[in-house]
Amino acid sequence: MNAGSKPWEIQHIIDTNIGLINPNTIFKDYRFMDDKLSVYSKNDHFFLEAYLYETNASRVPEIIPEVKRLVEDIYKSQLISVSFIQENLTVINDEKLTGTAIKTIRDIYGINAISPDYGQVPFF
Repeated sequence: MNAGSKPWEIQHIIDTNIGLINPNTIFKDYRFMDDKLSVYSKNDHFFLEAYLYETNASRVPEIIPEVKRLVEDIYKSQLISVSFIQENLTVINDEKLTGTAIKTIRDIYGINAISPDYGQVPFF
């Protein structure tokens, strides 16, 4: 990727070396936090809200403790809680059903009619 480019730009998504069609894609097993934070106060409390993205469902339980550890380093005496306000889990496809569907589509429409994707693009 070029310096300053975002991974979800279309040229990266379709790139044969790093894109979705490569089993070693950069679009799997990642976690990142959006750089746009919302900071406000309400009822004498200070709120910090951020979007955090995780593609590995088994790692979701680690998020709250990790965020809490980071925030406690700075605001330990003032921290009340850390929580999710929304959780949208990654769709986990049934491997057998997906394989059958890919084979069926290829049998009907040809080998190039469909290619498997090996990851998930942020924000999509």
